[in-house]
Amino acid sequence: MCSKHVDDSSVIHLQKLRNLVFLNSDDTNVTPMDYCRIIRTLLKLRDITWPKIVDAVLLTVTKDEIQTVKSLTGIVRNALSVVTCPFITHLSLLEAKDNLSTFEAVSAFTLLDCDSDIVKMAKVLHGIGPTLKQFD
Repeated sequence: MCSKHVDDSSVIHLQKLRNLVFLNSDDTNVTPMDYCRIIRTLLKLRDITWPKIVDAVLLTVTKDEIQTVKSLTGIVRNALSVVTCPFITHLSLLEAKDNLSTFEAVSAFTLLDCDSDIVKMAKVLHGIGPTLKQFD
């Protein structure tokens, strides 16, 4: 989307894009509540980019509403918020603060612009290793 003009009033129009598979809310003014409305409506989404703290979005959707999503880019503050995402295979985080072991299916993991030290990274990555094939 990438436009400051895209906001909550745009959601009704976005919900009509029933075959949309990639949704990037970067540089938009869509609130987490309305981003959830979009996710619940667009059942073919495979790739979600929410370049803000994604916890508020993930805590309000169910596994059934997000089961087609395979790729997630965003900021995760609380690992409990991602229990609704067991199908994520590609995870890109702008920042991570907690253990990511709830992402059991992740095979590709990328940390973007991360300035975390090695001790913090060990805590974040603990448990994500068994299926991990790519780490950037």
